[in-house]
Amino acid sequence: MQEALLDTSFIVALMCKKDIHHPMAVKILEKHSEEILPVVTDIVLAETLSVLARRAKEWKFDYERYAKILMEKFNKFVRFSLYMIRNFNEIAEITIESQGRLSFNDALLIKGARVEKINLIVTFDMDFKTYMEVIDAA
Repeated sequence: MQEALLDTSFIVALMCKKDIHHPMAVKILEKHSEEILPVVTDIVLAETLSVLARRAKEWKFDYERYAKILMEKFNKFVRFSLYMIRNFNEIAEITIESQGRLSFNDALLIKGARVEKINLIVTFDMDFKTYMEVIDAA
């Protein structure tokens, strides 16, 4: 089994049936569940809570219920926020190098993955492809 980061786009798609990527997220989970060890970070949890809040308003679902499910499901997470303190300039450089295609949080995930020696990510954000191997349903 290999460790793989779970990105916000994947988690939201998995949780929200109205998300355009929901069927693909389910397919990825079914196909790779025995091959990967999912790694969820504090950064992704924080971002996912924010995205779910926006989606709850847009798609009319109970945000508090979904937020609680998220936090219960991923009650053990890796603290990548420490890398922001230690490697702020390097993370900013990744963001700049990507010409802004990667957010600072995405660059932070890349830096943390490098330190933790994690090469895989489950995401629908293809801007990660330059930096990590993206797991998809193919």
